[in-house]
Amino acid sequence: MSALFLGLLTLQLNLAQAIERALRNNPDYLARRVQVEQARLQFWRNLSGYLPQPSLSAFYSNSRSEVAVPLPGGTGPIQTQIRRGYDLNLQVIQLVFDPSQILSTLSTRNRLRQTELTLTEAEHQLVLAVMRAYFRTLKAQNTLKLRQEGLNRAQENYRLVQERYRLGQATLVDLKRAEVSLKQAEMEKLSAEQELLLAKRELLNYLGISESLPLSLEEPEPFEEPVVLPPLDGLIEEALRTRPQVRGAAELLSSQRSNLWRTALSVLPRASFGWYWRYNEETFPTSPGDFFDNALQSRSFFVSLSLDLLSYPLNLLSQRAAVREQELSLKSARLAVIREVTDAYNRVSLNLKRYEVARTNLEAARDFRELAQAQYRLGGIGLMDFLDAEVAYTEAEIQLLSAKYDLALALKTLQFAIGREVR
Repeated sequence: MSALFLGLLTLQLNLAQAIERALRNNPDYLARRVQVEQARLQFWRNLSGYLPQPSLSAFYSNSRSEVAVPLPGGTGPIQTQIRRGYDLNLQVIQLVFDPSQILSTLSTRNRLRQTELTLTEAEHQLVLAVMRAYFRTLKAQNTLKLRQEGLNRAQENYRLVQERYRLGQATLVDLKRAEVSLKQAEMEKLSAEQELLLAKRELLNYLGISESLPLSLEEPEPFEEPVVLPPLDGLIEEALRTRPQVRGAAELLSSQRSNLWRTALSVLPRASFGWYWRYNEETFPTSPGDFFDNALQSRSFFVSLSLDLLSYPLNLLSQRAAVREQELSLKSARLAVIREVTDAYNRVSLNLKRYEVARTNLEAARDFRELAQAQYRLGGIGLMDFLDAEVAYTEAEIQLLSAKYDLALALKTLQFAIGREVR
């Protein structure tokens, strides 16, 4: 793709489209989906062991031998004998009872559920990551816009001070103070531009896009106000029930327990039926009926039992240790989820306060700026006070913008920590 074409192409997205594109193209998430398919195939392959297991083997022989024809009083002429033969063997084995096969099927079923829950957890993580990058990009875009407006005001103020200094109505200190404010505004704009570039690249990575495409993002739906937080204990209880991370760890524990029982019951006999057909003729069968009519048939019932007196107790101890390890992993997962829910809950509470303070602060900064503008025109305050009011208003706008996106992301993070769908 040429650089000229990339420059003309702008990727227009809303939040839902960005999430959908990430779920289609993100390589890490797609790899998790492949793992689920592998686990599903493993389960069905294990389950197929209960079906009749047919197998067919075929052999063809063509032998040539020279034999002397015996005659009275000596040997006669040498004759060449050619023998051709087809040996076809068909057998069908039907499993009747095998505790290892039963418990192995249960184990693969639990592992399939675990990989499906891991995929759900990965999906929620990806959606939250896309939201975080999306909000970061929007915040960087709007911050850059506000920084540009602040720079425009700083440039206008500097030109005004230059004119007043030329007329003798401003001091050299006022001129230098306006110049410093201008340079600070330029630096802040450059920092905002850099943050926007980083945010866009992060979002494009989550979308599975390697090219540096221009982005046009729509503002998401505003969160509903007022935000009311339910009790923390109820959210923790819900998270321990529904969070895929905890449920996946529980499925792994069930799988490990199945492995333990499979090892413990491996001393039980394995029983199966067998049906056998052997066709051994000089001509190849022309039809299935020809095969079965001329084949030798047999059937049998097998019972097998094996026990390794040395490895059996060691394997049993190893599986018991694996179960204990998975029990601890489940406990660790539960504690991690409790911590995540608590942290997310506290972040929402803190960001609610920040949002309210930032909103009232912007109202105060707007009044302060309007009053300072009027007083400065009348000569009631100096340039430094006027510039302070301009800077305070710009910073208040940016603080409210940041608080809005931070609160929206904190609410989504709490939904993820609880185990709810994050959309």
